[in-house]
Amino acid sequence: MQQQQDLDFTVRSPGSWSSRLAAFKSRSVPDSDPRVVECQTALSHWRLKRQLDREVQAGHMSPSFSAAVVAILRGEPAGSGVRR
Repeated sequence: MQQQQDLDFTVRSPGSWSSRLAAFKSRSVPDSDPRVVECQTALSHWRLKRQLDREVQAGHMSPSFSAAVVAILRGEPAGSGVRR
C-alpha cells in the first residue's frame, strides 16, 4: 500500500470520510481500491488526532508536541520546532 504524501485529511470531517467509506462499501468496492484506502487512512488520522487531543487535555502531552506529531503525519519535516 502506497500512501499519498500530499493528501490533506482535514479537507473532510471525520463524518464525511466515514460516509464516503460507507457509500463505497455499500457498492461492494473492495478494500484494495485506492478510494477506500484513502478513506480508511483519513479515518485513522482523525482517530489519532482525537487521541492526541485527549492526551493534551489530560495534561499527559504538551500542545506543542501534539502539533509536532500532527505535522509529521501531514508529511511536514520532522523536528520543525520540537525540543527534546
